[in-house]
Amino acid sequence: MTSTGRSNKVAQFYIFITIIVIGVIITTLLVLYKPTAKRKVVDERPPEVSFITARPTVFRIPVQSQGMVEAKTKIKLVAEVAGKVSEVFSLQNSGGFFKQGELLLQIDARDYELAIVKAKAQVAAAQQLLARAEAEAEQARFDLKKIGRSESNARAYALREPHLKEARANLEAAQADLSIVELQKKRTAIQAPFDGRAISKQVDVGQYVAPGSVLAEIYSIDAVEIRLPLSQSQLSLIDVPLEYENESLEKPDIKVLLTANFAGETWSWEGVLLRTEGLIDASNQMLYGVVEVDRPYQRSIKYPQRPPLTPGLFVKARIEGKQFSKIYILPRSALRYGRELWLLDDEERLQKRKINVLHKDEQYIYVMQDLNPAEKVIVSALDIAVQGMQLQPSSEETIKLNEIIHE
Repeated sequence: MTSTGRSNKVAQFYIFITIIVIGVIITTLLVLYKPTAKRKVVDERPPEVSFITARPTVFRIPVQSQGMVEAKTKIKLVAEVAGKVSEVFSLQNSGGFFKQGELLLQIDARDYELAIVKAKAQVAAAQQLLARAEAEAEQARFDLKKIGRSESNARAYALREPHLKEARANLEAAQADLSIVELQKKRTAIQAPFDGRAISKQVDVGQYVAPGSVLAEIYSIDAVEIRLPLSQSQLSLIDVPLEYENESLEKPDIKVLLTANFAGETWSWEGVLLRTEGLIDASNQMLYGVVEVDRPYQRSIKYPQRPPLTPGLFVKARIEGKQFSKIYILPRSALRYGRELWLLDDEERLQKRKINVLHKDEQYIYVMQDLNPAEKVIVSALDIAVQGMQLQPSSEETIKLNEIIHE
């Protein structure tokens, strides 16, 4: 073995020894200066919960629905006679208002005025013929009496009775023709059948119209109606004004608060649920109630800036429900899994209870049974909820009934 090979082995040996020594030193230092683990006390306090005390109250559950405002009366004005439109009055502009009996549109009546003159002449001629027939009948009776014959034995023709009947019938026909043309002339003036407003007009001055032509579409302004869909559960909360054959029962006035957005603001109107429609919707088993609002275009003294309740406006409705003598009102957060409440018992432990919810809306649930007065209902969230687990009440919440009524 050469001297160079011997030197490399010696160097490798020293390097190996050096690495071992360094490793021993590092291990010793780690053992001597290792961090001391601090003991951490586990917080075993029960979870804090908020609750509400169940208190029965007398209350009317509000029922929510929505619908579209519709005119109570909406019709199409139709021409009953032929002619050329000569003037347009209150129908000049779409949206114009008019009063009952006001002249809306005029059809040229000159042809009918001439027809009246002709019909009057025919009536006069018929009257003259009737007078002649009556005179001839009187003369015939005189002649029979003069020759000593009884009228009872004479033939009707000899007494001129057929001639007299014909003359009278001709006069009645002439008078009927006169009445017809006078009525036609009257119908050339299209008058408003009620206080209303124009939706649109289909004709203008100079246009010829035939009987049956649509002249305009109008609606009344005395009242508007809103059809509200009501589910079976909602119907159970309302004193529904049902209709029965041959019965005229006194119906309660069910108040309805209507709200709508108009020009970026929210406005409200008061109406009354007057009746229900005579057909249940087969697709969803809903019954439609009809709410009426009187004088929707009359400016409110209390709210002078409030817009009129115009047909076509979408509104939300809050119907006054029937009165319940013992009901529990709880926030929606108290309901778990659709029909479960979490209660805090006398030992401040969690108790789960299945309930039957009478009604629920966006913020509250209404319970008739399954609760007792003064029971504590948990309304806050729990990460883990185990039957019988210990809890710690932190705060009690309350519900203000006035806020529910006027929200």
